[in-house]
Amino acid sequence: MKNNQLAQMLLFVLLISAVFSAWLSWRYTSSLHTLQRLQPQVMQVNAFNNIFQALYNDSQEYAKRNPDLKDVMQAVGKAHLNDATKPAGK
Repeated sequence: MKNNQLAQMLLFVLLISAVFSAWLSWRYTSSLHTLQRLQPQVMQVNAFNNIFQALYNDSQEYAKRNPDLKDVMQAVGKAHLNDATKPAGK
């Protein structure tokens, strides 16, 4: 009688483990599908970020030669141009 009860408990634990593993597999698969669906959007955002970062860096370089650009950059919220436009000290 005890062996039968132990076998039933182990079978129940095995069943619970199998259901939990199936659920985790389903969640992993659905997460991979979501990741694949969002990957092009991430690449587009990164491309725009690189373009605007390059534009900002070029503006900083230009501001070193033309200090009037400092006012424009501060107006658009890029106030940390102060280091780029200050003359080098002795």
